[in-house]
Amino acid sequence: MPARLIQVGRGSYKVRWRDGTRLPNGRYVERSTGVMDRAAALSEKRRLDTEQKKRRDLKRGLVPGRLATLESLLASWGRWALANDVARAPHVEEVQAILGGLFDRRGWATVHDVTAAAVAAWREEGGGKGTDKPLSLLKSVLRYARSVLKQPIDPDVLTVPGRRGRRRTAQPPLLTREQVGDIIARARAQGGEDCAAILEHLSTYGCRPIDACRLRVADFNAVTGEITLRETKNGDTVTHPLLPAHVERYRKMIDGRRPADALFQNPKREAWEVKKSAQQLNDWYVNNVSSYLLKRQQWGLYLLKDYAITAMDVAGVDDRTKTLFTGHRSLQVFERYKATNKQRAKAALDKIAAPVAVAASAASAPQVRPEAQSDPA
Repeated sequence: MPARLIQVGRGSYKVRWRDGTRLPNGRYVERSTGVMDRAAALSEKRRLDTEQKKRRDLKRGLVPGRLATLESLLASWGRWALANDVARAPHVEEVQAILGGLFDRRGWATVHDVTAAAVAAWREEGGGKGTDKPLSLLKSVLRYARSVLKQPIDPDVLTVPGRRGRRRTAQPPLLTREQVGDIIARARAQGGEDCAAILEHLSTYGCRPIDACRLRVADFNAVTGEITLRETKNGDTVTHPLLPAHVERYRKMIDGRRPADALFQNPKREAWEVKKSAQQLNDWYVNNVSSYLLKRQQWGLYLLKDYAITAMDVAGVDDRTKTLFTGHRSLQVFERYKATNKQRAKAALDKIAAPVAVAASAASAPQVRPEAQSDPA
């Protein structure tokens, strides 16, 4: 039953509604707002009607074809994603928080409100900064709404391009082996063995920094020489072998620690702080290591990950094997590295072409005997 607008005086109104609560005798409890003007009362009535629809949707389950509130749609998508192993709980919670906040700020109640024009207006505010990820998540949920719940979504929303798709940024210069060696040495001097070890781990195996920060002593098997990454971005658990030198180093590094202690500790001998990213590690790395050794565009922690994956690519490691080390589920992620490597290889050839040409020219030039040369004096 929708909320009711009740006039209680000249220009004064209340809104009454039922929230499903029953008295012992079975009768529904009717609740009421305070006195307000007509505009405020109508706004409150709309809000209560939306809340009631969401409550009804969640109670009886969403029926394909019946218009759902965006809040109930998010809840339904979350249950579906978890049940079908599409996403893990942390990712579901992140999506619901990001999109739920977006819907509230924009005043979107159903998919009828999420038009291409409405999305364009949202993205125009602030020049579109910070909207790429929410847009991508929104498209995923809308695809679910269209295919599973048969919601009447605006198909043009799914074709709205991201800002990244229109603008390609220059790739930062790939780290060299010598630079990585200098990075590890400085990390050891500034933060100790653990700090050097985590950076060397990233530059060798190519896992995400947040996954390395989450590693615990129990995840390292000193007997088999393996490490296990848990709760990766795709929710998978990945176990892979380590180089013998790293097995020995980690065995010494964790001496005296408990299984639940961090495998790689920060300079204060604590676990690296992890929220939605490895921000603490990245900040320490930039402030103490990379900004002292590298160009500005090379400061980021992910350049170590790029270095590892590129090294595997150059060594001829196939993509499926790479995933055993990096924790990626999709093989397509490595195409970017291959394309980048080709570009860098071409640039490298351009740089060495001139010296080679000079050498070839010198070899073909007529040779003059020393005694035949004119006296510079």
